[in-house]
Amino acid sequence: MKKRGARLFVKKNLCKSTLKLSAVAILLGLYGCTAEQTVKTEVPVEVVAEQKPKRFMPPVQMDENLLYTYLAGEIAAQRGELQFAYDHYLQAARSSGDAYAAKRAAQIGLYLRQDARALLATNLWLSYEPDSLQARNTAAVLSMREGYVAEALAHLRQMHKIAEKEDKDGFTIAALSLAKEADQQAALKLMQAFVAGYPDSYLAMNALGVLQAAFNAYQPAVESLQKSLQLNPDAIEPKVLIVRLFIEQDKSDEAIAYIESILDQHADNFDLGLIYAKLLVPVDHRRSYDAFRELNKLQPQNAEVLSALGILAVQLDDIAAARDWWKQVLSGNDRDRRGDAAYQLGQLAELAGDLDEAVSYYTLVNHGSYRLDARLRLARINADRGDISKARGLLQQLRVLQPEKQIDYLIVEGQLLQDKLTQTEVLDFYAQALTIKPDDIELIYARGLYASDQGLIEQAEADFRRVIEIEPENADALNALGYTLTDQTDRHAEALKLIEKAIALKPESAAILDSMGWVLYRLGDFEQSLAYLQRAYEKSQDAEIASHLGELLWVTGNQGQAREIWDKALAENPHSKKVIEARQRLEK
Repeated sequence: MKKRGARLFVKKNLCKSTLKLSAVAILLGLYGCTAEQTVKTEVPVEVVAEQKPKRFMPPVQMDENLLYTYLAGEIAAQRGELQFAYDHYLQAARSSGDAYAAKRAAQIGLYLRQDARALLATNLWLSYEPDSLQARNTAAVLSMREGYVAEALAHLRQMHKIAEKEDKDGFTIAALSLAKEADQQAALKLMQAFVAGYPDSYLAMNALGVLQAAFNAYQPAVESLQKSLQLNPDAIEPKVLIVRLFIEQDKSDEAIAYIESILDQHADNFDLGLIYAKLLVPVDHRRSYDAFRELNKLQPQNAEVLSALGILAVQLDDIAAARDWWKQVLSGNDRDRRGDAAYQLGQLAELAGDLDEAVSYYTLVNHGSYRLDARLRLARINADRGDISKARGLLQQLRVLQPEKQIDYLIVEGQLLQDKLTQTEVLDFYAQALTIKPDDIELIYARGLYASDQGLIEQAEADFRRVIEIEPENADALNALGYTLTDQTDRHAEALKLIEKAIALKPESAAILDSMGWVLYRLGDFEQSLAYLQRAYEKSQDAEIASHLGELLWVTGNQGQAREIWDKALAENPHSKKVIEARQRLEK
């Protein structure tokens, strides 16, 4: 069996199993849970590298020297002369009493990792804006870094008072800021001292759990969160974080069980329900589908939920429901998800054999993650319909849109042309493509595969050997050459050596295991051949593997088992030349 090595490959015909597998990958990729999504609270300490400075608002009255100082600081910051900018901002802040200038000096000091100077500017900033949450938080962090623990604690307590007046959670703001600190022990000690002053606050204990979780102290984090729940059993924040801690430790079963123990209490909590539905995806598609349907009742227009339902409906073989869910996404307001929905609807239409409908949907995919894939599908359909010119035009557009992938799209174009043009025309295409990048192993390999399929042994061997010359440990090329020599010549001993090298490089490759089994079959070693072919078939029910295993079983007297394997292969791939040829030849 020759493994196709092209980086992009457009399947000629979609099958339901392929659509399902790709859909599961999409669902797990797009809707996975991460512990980083724990709390959606803005961290007030921000120093963004190369961020364009905001325009300052200088005091109404200033002399020329003060104006020069402000302007010098702004210009220096724009030019990246940050040390110079810090000095001028600090001077301007002292001269004018301007909080903005002090804040800019503090931010620059933080960026330069000059904590003492940043703290000096921050304290000046606080003297002008004593009720600034950002200034208090910055002062707390910097004081801790400089070893002024008492001062840091005082700043945190004052920050909490300010946050309460603004109806914000000062504990979590502090936790998220401290979570960025390199000295985890110092940060934890400061946070513990901070929350100790608020023994009756569930938010305080929750915030401590947030910080402990950020530092991967899982058991202490759970204990803090449980204390938080003792103070407020109805709180949702600690429960969500406990779930995420289970997920972080790859304890999905425990996370599911915990959610199920509290789900009735928080049946209307969308975020908790979403986590639960996502966790069920790899466990039970039906339960996950039902969980997403409950979420749909809470938020009927939520595109993420509708998309998940569309994907899961395919897994459950409910294609009509899948179409309905994706059509709801398509009619929504999320532009990127509309593109994804159109692509999925195109796939479903193509699966049903309605190519006109598939084309209409693929044409709508102008945004989202499937924009280029949709064009590839359109090219495939146009090629199948005989409109080679249009198909090639679409691929040429893709090469313009993504010049870094022009070789990939040339390989796809070659695949589309193989059964549409004459042998000479296809070889001319590959020759022209190789003028762009003569030593591209993917292009050379692709031509070798085509030559092998056409029985052009000399061309195939030359291409595979060229790939091996460029990349001596290219297992796919070693395997392809070995298989070609096995299948189309009597050079079986030479083929065996090549395949042995390939299997040493990729011992678990179904394609190479199949090649080893096939060459051993040709050499008459039926016992070892059977072992390799069965291993290959366990890994992949590819039609070519099925044809080989079936032939071996047939000649060794297991005709009934051979027919079962061939029947299964033809059910998935009715036009498999390998299976049809083997069956007709042996059943005579």
